[in-house]
Amino acid sequence: MTETEYKQIQEVFKPVKTLDEIRAINNDIVEINSILSTFPFNMVAARQKIKSVNDEHLDNRLFYLLLNPPIGQSIPIDNAPSDGLINDLVWKRDYLKMKADAKTLDVIIHQLSSKYKRNL
Repeated sequence: MTETEYKQIQEVFKPVKTLDEIRAINNDIVEINSILSTFPFNMVAARQKIKSVNDEHLDNRLFYLLLNPPIGQSIPIDNAPSDGLINDLVWKRDYLKMKADAKTLDVIIHQLSSKYKRNL
């Protein structure tokens, strides 16, 4: 991760500090699990949840792009196929779990580096 990327993440990363914030993240995780376990897969609910998490946790997108640099043109959420939506929800669920446990930016960087075996 470059110094510029670190500063960009530092600007948007908000550590989880209060019980209400932990509850909100845990609620997001429960909702994501519910969407992932629904058959047939509800693409409308998936898109809404992805947009909601992206709005509330800008840092999740920055970390995702660092770990998965785009190759070619990206697909807008509204046009993404179900497998892309599922992958995005799984990422968000895992990231939110880490964020709820990690109280600082450096801790989450370390956890993501370890989990994805990439040096951030």
